[in-house]
Amino acid sequence: MDDNQYTSDAAASKPEAPSPSFRRGNFRLSSFSAGAVTWHWHSEAVLLRATRGRILCRSGATQADVGSGECLFVNAGAIHMYAAGPGCDEADAETLLFTPAFIADPASEAYARCVAPLADCQAIPLVALNGPLPWQAEARRLSGEVFSIDPDRFGSELLCRGLLTELWLLIVENTGAARAARTENQSVNDQRARRMLAFIQAHFSDDLTIDAIAGSAGISRSECFRCFKRAISKKPIEYLTEFRIERATDMLLNTDMSITDICFRCGFSSPSYFGKVFRGITGLSPRSYRQRRERLTGARK
Repeated sequence: MDDNQYTSDAAASKPEAPSPSFRRGNFRLSSFSAGAVTWHWHSEAVLLRATRGRILCRSGATQADVGSGECLFVNAGAIHMYAAGPGCDEADAETLLFTPAFIADPASEAYARCVAPLADCQAIPLVALNGPLPWQAEARRLSGEVFSIDPDRFGSELLCRGLLTELWLLIVENTGAARAARTENQSVNDQRARRMLAFIQAHFSDDLTIDAIAGSAGISRSECFRCFKRAISKKPIEYLTEFRIERATDMLLNTDMSITDICFRCGFSSPSYFGKVFRGITGLSPRSYRQRRERLTGARK
């Protein structure tokens, strides 16, 4: 499992991807606190295939869920999260992450005409590829082929590039109306949200206030609340708390730090409050969470 793909680019307002990159990943939702991958973004686009259960993906007001063997596309730079789909307690997925520059050279006319219209438009944060339309059926075929390529096969990256290019063009050709509806206000909101989320992720252990979070994007408190609601349907402190618990679960599983040290390292004011919040999100106390994972994985030494 590649957990690093689910932390945001700690960069500024709009992730840039001047160089081509392509990587494979996979995840099991139960390995994350509350069984979900928290809100994040990265400069790569994502092609995701559910391999067990159902995966629900949300980005702002847009959401889609796919069942085992089905795929969805997440645009580069889109703020998104993953959870188990309706009626599903557990789910796994495999992913292909690639920068738009993997499709075409950003300095080329092909990029300007065929890649940028989608890559630079967060009006299309995600696209489910399990619908009934003919183009979606073709998208499913292409997705199935790209995931079936053996990564150890000679030339596998070039084969993947060809299939992903076809898939990219298919999405561009069939999302024109939605891309045309993009507004400047949406773009500004996305940029501000990324700045504030990156600020929280960089300073989650500090005693953060709404004023500090809003100040990181140069906006007022009230605009900060509106921006968070539009971007992730959460209040700033709600996201901060969930991110702290996400980091705490990682420390419980992968370090020998005491629970008290983890509490303060994650920005909580007291172990008792930390325990209360942790249980509210994960359903377990920090100690029980660590012990259960030790029994399930046998990974800790």
